[in-house]
Amino acid sequence: MSGAVERVLNDRYELRQHAARGGMADVYHGWDRRLSREIAIKVLRPELSADDDYVDRFRDEARTAARLVHPNIVSVYDTGTDQTDAYMVMEWVDGPTLAQVIREDAPLSVERACRIGAEIAAGLQYAHEQGVTNRDVKSSNVLLSTTTGNAKVTDFGIAKVPERSTVETLPGVVLGTPAYLSPEQLRGQPADARSDVYGLGAVLYEMVTGRKPFVGDTPAEVAGNALHRRPPRPSTINPQVPPAFEAILQRALARDPDDRYQSAAELRADLLDCERGVPTPGIDETVALAADADGTRAFTTVEPVPAATPPPRRRRTAEAWLIGVVLALAVLAVVIALLASNRNSKTPTTTVPTTTPTTATTLAPTTIRTVPRTTRPLTVPTTETPTVPPTQTPTTFPTPTFTFPTTPTPTS
Repeated sequence: MSGAVERVLNDRYELRQHAARGGMADVYHGWDRRLSREIAIKVLRPELSADDDYVDRFRDEARTAARLVHPNIVSVYDTGTDQTDAYMVMEWVDGPTLAQVIREDAPLSVERACRIGAEIAAGLQYAHEQGVTNRDVKSSNVLLSTTTGNAKVTDFGIAKVPERSTVETLPGVVLGTPAYLSPEQLRGQPADARSDVYGLGAVLYEMVTGRKPFVGDTPAEVAGNALHRRPPRPSTINPQVPPAFEAILQRALARDPDDRYQSAAELRADLLDCERGVPTPGIDETVALAADADGTRAFTTVEPVPAATPPPRRRRTAEAWLIGVVLALAVLAVVIALLASNRNSKTPTTTVPTTTPTTATTLAPTTIRTVPRTTRPLTVPTTETPTVPPTQTPTTFPTPTFTFPTTPTPTS
């Protein structure tokens, strides 16, 4: 290995090239001068090196990983401090992360996903046997070696060991990446080996679909979807996913830890059988990943409207118009009838009785009802001799009403 040396830690470890950046530290491709080998050097970021809590957590991660020696776990060789900067020396894996492979090649074939998943499960099972729970299994924490072809689990920064956790958590505190955390972790409950099984199930789902089981605009939304919804069936995203693999995912991603694989070894065995095409005993391949009614609906989409809905809506609209027309006609008929009735009822009150021909003849010139209301009021001269016979009753007009005197004026 050759390259420019950025810095040498404790006169031994050369930092030659920046390789990655994590939440707490930067990872460099380095060189061990004493043992003449390539190494990865993880250096705690300067702003965190002054915090004793972060430094203690960083050292605990190194001690936890150093006790795990397995082909599917990245080995840790050394740890130390140089000029107040804490660092960790690890095995160099000449290959990309699984997350990078998924971004470039997804969806992966089921056979490849089974092979990679089985190797991750082997590393997790070994860690569990040593009493270590990773608690942060995700695709970016898995390295794929181009030399050996092995998948290697890395980053035990929030791992839990029997003596203590690398991060002391309180009830209700959530650590990790929500898209891969088990429901019990999202609720702030203690994690165990079955929590790592759930995380691996999420990674398997991501490999064959190219997307995470649960997504959202914020970590809180992702967590809420993981707690209250089911992921879409992988076969609806990638038709090449067989029922046997979906059945494995169904069990690995079960919300209740008791319904999951109880160990990574059990999951690994089923993955190897699926890769070889061997029927997996004890798994119902006809069971959908999401058994609920909303299981096959992606939670980020709106439920489609059935195609049969619009026709009834149009029929209801036509019926409403028809009813409105009928009612309008009925109202019009009633109005016409009322007008006709009013015309007939007003006839006796607007004419002078025919029993007295002289009344109708003599009153015609002075009929008040024919004068518009806007004209000057009509007055009857006091000297005018009324023509109404003495025995006739007064005549009443609808509007306005006039009453003639009942006692006639003596005739001269």
